[in-house]
Amino acid sequence: MSANYTPEPWQIYVHGITGHGRERVIVSDADGLLLADCGFASSKVAQANARLLVEAPVMARLLQRYLDSVAHSAGAETLAVLRRINGYYDE
Repeated sequence: MSANYTPEPWQIYVHGITGHGRERVIVSDADGLLLADCGFASSKVAQANARLLVEAPVMARLLQRYLDSVAHSAGAETLAVLRRINGYYDE
């Protein structure tokens, strides 16, 4: 399976994009394009979500490596998750 998501590195920024002086936690790609607005910088949930998003490509790569090493014994649910990560949705 080939990856079809935005290439990494993804980065976390705290930026005042609301126009009201409130800072937001955003995730962008290497070119600075917005990938996700995770919420207000004062929120621990927004910060945690941003950290999780930034690591998503790494986690997908590690999952693929794991599955490549144990492909014969990987469960159907694990394979389905990897297919969705790579943009393949079963009917």
